[in-house]
Amino acid sequence: MVSHQLTISLDEDAFRALEKRAQSERRPLEEVAASMLTTASKVPATGMTSLEGRFVVGQIVTPSAFDPTEPLVLVRGIYYRYRIAGKPQPGQRFVVTAVKDNVLTLTPTNESEDDA
Repeated sequence: MVSHQLTISLDEDAFRALEKRAQSERRPLEEVAASMLTTASKVPATGMTSLEGRFVVGQIVTPSAFDPTEPLVLVRGIYYRYRIAGKPQPGQRFVVTAVKDNVLTLTPTNESEDDA
């Protein structure tokens, strides 16, 4: 895999939010930023006009967010029905890539819950 370096400028609020997320996930700032950019590049840029589309698309979902008794997943404080695109591995994280009729499409990422 080819790796590229990128230098970006962030305003103070964006930097602090990124820093806070990195601390909460106990990961390096650069790793969190790279992961967020990689995830964002996989999310379709069109059709996200619904509240759910704007609110949850791009969110990372960990295995602990899945309800063990019902086919529901907790994203940003709300339980949603879901479908999984692709073949997940045990402990794998997902990114919300689409919403249709309040059903989320979850796409497996290359990260597992143990990576946090």
